[in-house]
Amino acid sequence: MSRIPRFVSRILVIALLLPIAAATTSPPLNDVASAAEAGHEHGLVAAGLTALPIQGQVVTGTLTLTGTNKLTEDLIVDGGILKAGAGVVIDGGGQFQIMVMNEGKLDWNGVTAKNLTRIMFHMGAGASEIRNTEVINSGTTGELGFYPLHWHFNRGSTEGTIVENVTVRGGKNHAFVPHASHGITFRNIKAFNTVDDAFWWDPPENEDDTSNNSNDIKIYNALIDGVTPKPGDDGLQLTAFQLGAGDGNEIHDSVAKNVGGRKNCAAFHWPEDANHNFGGNEWVFENNIGTSECHGIFVWQNDGGDHIIRNFKGGGISHGAYDTPGYRYINPDVPYFEAHAVGFVVRGGSVGRVIGASGRFEGNATFVDTEVTSLRINNNTDKPAPVHYIFENTGLRCSDVTWGDVKPGTTVRIDGRLCGSGSQGPIGTFSDDDGSLFEGAIEAIAAKGITQGCNPPANDRFCPNDEVTRGQMAVFLARAFNYNSASTRDRFADDDGEFYENAANKIRAAGVSEGCNPPDNDEFCGEESVTRGQMAAFIVRAKGLTNDGEGDLFDDDDTSVFESAIDRLGTAGITAGCNPPDNDEFCPNDHVTRGQMAAFLARALGLKPISPSSGD
Repeated sequence: MSRIPRFVSRILVIALLLPIAAATTSPPLNDVASAAEAGHEHGLVAAGLTALPIQGQVVTGTLTLTGTNKLTEDLIVDGGILKAGAGVVIDGGGQFQIMVMNEGKLDWNGVTAKNLTRIMFHMGAGASEIRNTEVINSGTTGELGFYPLHWHFNRGSTEGTIVENVTVRGGKNHAFVPHASHGITFRNIKAFNTVDDAFWWDPPENEDDTSNNSNDIKIYNALIDGVTPKPGDDGLQLTAFQLGAGDGNEIHDSVAKNVGGRKNCAAFHWPEDANHNFGGNEWVFENNIGTSECHGIFVWQNDGGDHIIRNFKGGGISHGAYDTPGYRYINPDVPYFEAHAVGFVVRGGSVGRVIGASGRFEGNATFVDTEVTSLRINNNTDKPAPVHYIFENTGLRCSDVTWGDVKPGTTVRIDGRLCGSGSQGPIGTFSDDDGSLFEGAIEAIAAKGITQGCNPPANDRFCPNDEVTRGQMAVFLARAFNYNSASTRDRFADDDGEFYENAANKIRAAGVSEGCNPPDNDEFCGEESVTRGQMAAFIVRAKGLTNDGEGDLFDDDDTSVFESAIDRLGTAGITAGCNPPDNDEFCPNDHVTRGQMAAFLARALGLKPISPSSGD
């Protein structure tokens, strides 16, 4: 909690003993030399000031400053108004502060305030307006309550305060601290090279405490650039914006970057102790950007309040702690999402990698219409509960899931299909190839995006025993050998509008297929099944294989037009034959099944088979 100023108790006593000058418009505070010439003991030139030899100088009326003003005492605005316009400089010399209290106000526009131990609005200060102002090299390192701009226990008296186009440079102890003070609007504020959390206020002390809450704090277009730990601190959970306890708080279109620290530092932080009073920190959070040495966003809470995080971009999100049913991330754009909790939903946008960590409560972690590239689960810690990961229309496939040390009972469902569980382990991408000789090859080409399945839009089956058509083969080859840049000029007359038309044109441009009706070769015959001999020719051309191993590797292809291609395929180790264990035949006229095709392509590309049962 912020420290009560050392002089407050004395002011009340001395104020009873000393006369208070009438409120007037005053001449400026000037530097010490000018003040001495004017014969003022404390270096302040102003009517409306009461000389308090120990506590400082008190403004009870309206004081208008001009020029450069070097304080030689603390300056107390007690019920008065301290005005300053463009070009005014107030220098605290690293020793003195400005204190505003008892409905006192600042009316600043274009001021430079520097080397102040703090500017504090204390317990009943009025609604100030501070615009186009810089606060430089201010605050007191390591001193509780001595912050560059500090509102302290004002409650509703600060309602209507405007802080606009204000920059804090080199803040020695935070930058902006609206503590237990309501209705303050921060617009276009900036903080550079701040020690400790730049925007912050004291958290609740326990679950029944609302005394530290700040309500109706509005932040628009803020920039925090550069945050470092205070001396002797290791930077644990250091942040640019700590989103503290209170109601009606908002932050929009703001940026945080260059935040140092270590574990769980972040650009934006919903701290654990900010929601002791259950639901007392439901921020409106829209269109913000942030990075740090750790995360973009760090959440460590347990509540059911509605937390809607819209359109966040920047560093990854680390979300915890255990149960957060009110959290909704809408259209994030981040490289990763660490899921330490359950109950939340991510909808839209892109989160890249999802890391499934531990949870204390059983529940769902849900991603809908969000681009997800991979999921790694490693949640078998000392926490007792499994987690159910649900992905709908995310582009994630069962083959993209890595199973680490998984809590029994944990499940993964992708587009309604169970991919695996903590007791079974991974099940695989497709439901109809379990136990197939070709399952490992099928998983391998699925992981590379070469196949998507055979039953769109669900695509939870591969149909390994179905014959491959020439049209399907064209699509497989175009994906496998990355013919994206090949010409799609219309080469064939019989494939207009077919799903494989572009792929057929691409493999023709790449010299992999000539057509099906020589010598004209103006047709592709996409609905015809592919023979093993044709398959050999396709792959040999795609790979550019020339070594036939001195030929005649198989006994049954001597009259085949594809014999040379078959020998090259065998020499390259892409086929072993069709009659194990002898494998002295190739069966060139048999049709290729989709499972066999997967094996051919996996070997041709050097892909390691993926076994769902092992998670490899």
